[in-house]
Amino acid sequence: MKQWTKNILDYGTAGFYVSPKYGRDLPEKPTYHPKTNNDPNAYGGPNNPLKSWEKFTQEATNNKIGIFDSSL
Repeated sequence: MKQWTKNILDYGTAGFYVSPKYGRDLPEKPTYHPKTNNDPNAYGGPNNPLKSWEKFTQEATNNKIGIFDSSL
């Protein structure tokens, strides 16, 4: 899995990782949250990112931050 150079906490207190190349969109809600469930393998975390902008916008609220991997 690709190593991320930034951490969600560098930008705020809540968010998801998104990677078109390494991610996957599952039917359930993402479970990653850096304050309450900071397991990097949780769905939406750095080792299990979302795949698409669409999934991010479905699940994100006003206080969510997204870290996007360009997959280059």
